[in-house]
Amino acid sequence: MNIGELVRHKVSRKVGVVVRVFTHKLWRTEDRGIKVDFGAIKPEPFAEVQFGGDLMKIPQVDLEYV
Repeated sequence: MNIGELVRHKVSRKVGVVVRVFTHKLWRTEDRGIKVDFGAIKPEPFAEVQFGGDLMKIPQVDLEYV
């Protein structure tokens, strides 16, 4: 995923533009439970996406190319 590409959020179906890519740790309670241990996980790819007037940080696995 690269800056300037059009993407769609898989859940909301909103289309936006990638303005930044980075890695970030995200604790997924549905997979790992409620006891958080950030030392046990690796960062995953994220994208900061501009949806109209909103800027959101979203895991890249939750985005698809338009």
